[in-house]
Amino acid sequence: MNIGLLLAAGGSSRLGKPKQLLSWQGKTLVEHTACQLQSAGCQAVIVIFGAYESQIRKALLNSSQPLTLLTNPDWEEGQATSLRFGLKSLSEHYPQTQRVLIALCDQPLITPEEYGQLISLATEHRCMTATNYPSGAGVPACIPFPECSSLLDSLQGDQGAKHWLRARSPQSIQLLDLPTARLDLDTTEDYQKLLKQISRSNNKVSEN
Repeated sequence: MNIGLLLAAGGSSRLGKPKQLLSWQGKTLVEHTACQLQSAGCQAVIVIFGAYESQIRKALLNSSQPLTLLTNPDWEEGQATSLRFGLKSLSEHYPQTQRVLIALCDQPLITPEEYGQLISLATEHRCMTATNYPSGAGVPACIPFPECSSLLDSLQGDQGAKHWLRARSPQSIQLLDLPTARLDLDTTEDYQKLLKQISRSNNKVSEN
């Protein structure tokens, strides 16, 4: 069973408003990402909240997607606490978990096919898979459930999973180039710039 673990607890301090609720393709950003994970082959998606919990829960009340919504009470201490909280919840909510696809809600250009590639590689090679950034491995990443205890032990502060992923041996991890993952939304300028790029691209397609 593949489980999507969507980390959406951040305070969006640089944006000044909940990035989780930004509009993207007719949905909020958090619901859009949850849909992508399900389309990629995740049988269930756990969404970890923190900041803006009530607003985000309200926005997802009418979601057509079956989501497990959990609140990390320690979200202000950093992303590692949300990842730890989410990983610990797997045994309780989804004891049949085989692989966990860890994702963030501010990378809207990643497609279901690309998330699906991470799952397929992890399944085929029986290993963990991660996104290949210029600085090394990072999320989104697909982790076999037995490896989650090691990841849990490594989590500190705001480090998330990348330091643990980068310490894995080359034989135990497959890296996938995903240029779409390199764009994340941290500021209003990021968001507006991306909307303009998408609009220009759509106009070109219409003209052709």
